[in-house]
Amino acid sequence: MRKHTARRRAIVSVLTEARGEAGLSQRALSEKLGEAVTYVHEVETGQHGVRTEEFIAIAEALDIDPLELLSRVLRRKT
Repeated sequence: MRKHTARRRAIVSVLTEARGEAGLSQRALSEKLGEAVTYVHEVETGQHGVRTEEFIAIAEALDIDPLELLSRVLRRKT
């Protein structure tokens, strides 16, 4: 498996878990982000790669420090 593919899977996993920990549905998170619910679904299924500014916006919508969320990604085995 290519490294960037493993990293994307780590990002998807961390974001999905963080949303669950925050107790938000995909719809609720999409509303906080001002995005269509399909956006969150596509992020969580890996269909939409997350740019830096999107990652930060998602973290903030989940009330998590973006650096903490990134550290979770980096701690994942790739």
